[in-house]
Amino acid sequence: MPQIYKTNLWRLELPETWKVQGSGEHAMFFRPDGVGQLQVHGSDPIGSHDLLAYARDHSPPDTTFKETSCGRLRGFAGIRIDGGTLWRTWWLLCRGQLVYAAYQCAAKNSQDESDEIDQILQTFSQCM
Repeated sequence: MPQIYKTNLWRLELPETWKVQGSGEHAMFFRPDGVGQLQVHGSDPIGSHDLLAYARDHSPPDTTFKETSCGRLRGFAGIRIDGGTLWRTWWLLCRGQLVYAAYQCAAKNSQDESDEIDQILQTFSQCM
C-alpha cells in the first residue's frame, strides 16, 4: 500500500519501500537500497508564462527542457549529466506556485529507478 506525503500545496504517493527526510514543503525521498534521491519543494508564486524562463534562468546552460505533466501538475522537465551525475528536474505549477523536483543519481545507474521515479511523479496532485 502506498504512503502519502502531503503538504499544504502538493501531495505525492510513495511506494512503501521509500523513506522521507525533511518536512513540509521541503522533503527528500529515497529508497534505502536505491541509487538516487528525489527532492521536492514548494516555492514562491510564479506565472505560467514565466515558468520556462524561470527554469532556464535557474539551471545550468546545458539543461535540455521539454513540456511535461506529472499527475495533475503541468510544467517543464529538464535533464543533464554533470560530472558523472544524472540530474532530472521538474518545474511544475500548483495553484500558481512553483513546485520544484529534482532527482539525482550516478549516470551509470540512470535506468535503475527511472520507472519508479516516473510512477511516483505521476501521483502529483494539489492539496485543497
